[in-house]
Amino acid sequence: MSIFMFFSGPGFWLLMVAVFVVVELATTALVSIWFVVGALMALLVSLITGLWWPQWLTFALVSVIAQQLAKPLVARLRAKRAPAMNAERNVGRVATVLTPIGPGQQGRARLDGVDWNALCAAPLAPGERCLVLQVEGTALVVAPMPPAPPPVGMPRPDAEPCEADAGAADAADAPAEAPAIPPAGPIEASDIPPAETPAEAPAGEPETAQPAGPRP
Repeated sequence: MSIFMFFSGPGFWLLMVAVFVVVELATTALVSIWFVVGALMALLVSLITGLWWPQWLTFALVSVIAQQLAKPLVARLRAKRAPAMNAERNVGRVATVLTPIGPGQQGRARLDGVDWNALCAAPLAPGERCLVLQVEGTALVVAPMPPAPPPVGMPRPDAEPCEADAGAADAADAPAEAPAIPPAGPIEASDIPPAETPAEAPAGEPETAQPAGPRP
């Protein structure tokens, strides 16, 4: 019995159909759907003849023809449901520098546990964090991390003072004004306060004169 008898016949091609269907369902990338068609046609041929070579020839020809006919359809389907690539998802994320990076010097950076080649227009030392700008092939184009914003309520070092703060500072620095002194000049009669008159004694009570002399 020829060894090819084990790789032909209805049972073999039925098994191949099941294998190709499982592979296609596992990948969902349309990489084995045409092999399913070829195995089905080879299964039909195996029911007609027991020779192995017509079965394999049918499988090969039908698979190639199905692939060529389905290529435009597969391209359109992949374009519609193509997910975002890992390269696109990595843009804007933070990586850690492993080896020195600088202008004209390619280094290494780690992102999510994966080591990448890294390029940067500014020097970066190992251990620094960097921002991923884009992905070129297998290399990350990175940039130094931007400075952290100041805490809420704290002015930035390079911020210009606002007009209200500048006015308050100028007012604090200005010397205190001395009180106004009226100019010297002739005193008018209206400016002299009236003299107080002594209180008069009640009527009916004579005034008692005090004797002159030393007091005891």
